[in-house]
Amino acid sequence: MGFSQLILRFFVGGSAIVIISWLARSKYPYIAGIFLLFPVVTMLGFFFLSQSEPPEKIRTITLFTIYSLPAVVTFLVAFYFWQHTAGVLNGLIYAIGAWFLAAILLVIFNELFIGIGR
Repeated sequence: MGFSQLILRFFVGGSAIVIISWLARSKYPYIAGIFLLFPVVTMLGFFFLSQSEPPEKIRTITLFTIYSLPAVVTFLVAFYFWQHTAGVLNGLIYAIGAWFLAAILLVIFNELFIGIGR
């Protein structure tokens, strides 16, 4: 990955954070929730992967990304509940832990029963 790609990723990611922050302070803060899940990172990740990986490998990665959606839902549900009792920062930390646990279980389940990427 070249320096120009790193700079591009930095500016796109930073721009997304600024837009989400602006939306959160607007008259319609719930719209920020939609944009938080805007797949800019996923889109750029697949774009840059397509520059160095064959299409079949990208298909496998895409399939496993779809398979991994329960880990994202686990993070969101955990954060939703823990932010009230533990505060935002601790809620995020606990939610990341829940995401890791869900991700590990998904990988183990895939290795034992499904076999995506083998």
